[in-house]
Formats: sequence, structure tokens, C-alpha cells
Amino acid sequence: RDGRNNIVTIEDPPEYKIAGAIQYPVANAMDKLSRSEAFAKNFRSVLRSKPHVIMVGEIRDGVAANLLIEAAQSGHQAFTSIHAKDSFTIIPRLTQMGAQRFLVQDSTLTVGLIFQRLVRRLCPECSIPFDEASGVEVSFAEAEFLRIFGPQVSRRFRFRNPHGCAHCKRGASQLELGYQGLTVAAEVVNPTDVMLDHLTEGRRRDAMVEWFRQETALTAFEHGIRKMAEGQ
Repeated sequence: RDGRNNIVTIEDPPEYKIAGAIQYPVANAMDKLSRSEAFAKNFRSVLRSKPHVIMVGEIRDGVAANLLIEAAQSGHQAFTSIHAKDSFTIIPRLTQMGAQRFLVQDSTLTVGLIFQRLVRRLCPECSIPFDEASGVEVSFAEAEFLRIFGPQVSRRFRFRNPHGCAHCKRGASQLELGYQGLTVAAEVVNPTDVMLDHLTEGRRRDAMVEWFRQETALTAFEHGIRKMAEGQ
């Protein structure tokens, strides 16, 4: 945005500098109660600075969840992260923490649920093509996976080179050889009112069925397969 947007983060603690953002640390919090109080104090300071975008590093309790929803209600773009096993566990986690259910159910406030799992990216320089991988050892699970997905898909797969090369050897341990960096297997859900009703009432399966009716529905597992089929 070339500095035109006021982007503010609240982090406990800030892990690295984000260019273009004003970063507030949650400081001097020794226990859960003092952390909640420090977070609420910082949040109110942030709102007084009239931000366009608010990013909360991680939701850890109901106080943080409800303050973030309040900010979204007042027209701010609000983002956060939370520990959850998939996209459809995010809403139940928020309500368990104490987020107000009728607000979480509002699809004009809860506009996106994103789950991501970090996965290692094969070194593009030395990864082994499927046709040349006759000597590569695979686990039982990998062999079963290849059997199920069939040769027409698996031909595009590549395997890690356990010996590495000049590109991935630099500073790498034995377990890191053959890899270069990380990528994500992700799923992005644009929730409807129906889906949010299901999730707040504990009907996770029904919410997923509703999502699968959307043409764009792609699970993190399917996204991972897609990246494997691209040789990543």
C-alpha cells in the first residue's frame, strides 16, 4: 500500500520486524491474567490510533477474541492466528475460549478461515524424478500411497535425494539434505451463514458437506497432493 495504510500488530512477543507495520509487544505479562490485561490495554491504544488493519499475532483467550471481533464490527480489517487442527476447528476453538457465539456466526464478520501446515520443499536441483527412483527406499505408507494414486499421477512425483547437492548442502544437517526451504499445504474456507451455524452448534461434518458443495473447495490434503504432483 506504499505506506497509505495504517497497519498495526499486537504480538506476544514480536518474532521479527515487519516492514510497513507498527508492532505493539504485549510486555511485562507474567501470568495469564496480566497477559489478558496487557493485551486489552494495548488493543484500546491501537484502536485510538485509527488503524486500517489490525493483526493479532495469536488468539489465546476470550478477551482477545472478543476485542478482535469488536474491531471487525467497527469496520477494521482484522486478522489473527489460532492453533487448530483444520479450518473447521477454528470456530469451535474460538467459542470454547469465550468468543461470543452470535458474533462468530455472522458471515459479514467471519469472512475467511485459513488452515496451513508447513511442509518441506524438495531441492529443485537434486530431487530424483520418479522414473529414476528405482533405488530409492520408501516407507510402507509411501508405497501404499503410490499404489492408490496410480502410475498416471505418480510419474510426476519426485523424491528427495538423501545425499543432497551444492544447493542444499550449505549448513544443512544429514536430515535436511535434499530439501530447500518450506512451503504450505493449505485450505481456504469462505464461510456462509449456514456453515457458521453448523460449526457453532457442533455440527462440523454438516459444515464440511456444505463447503464441499462449493466448486473452489480444496482441502489441505488435496493441496499437498497437488504440490506433490508438481514435483515440489
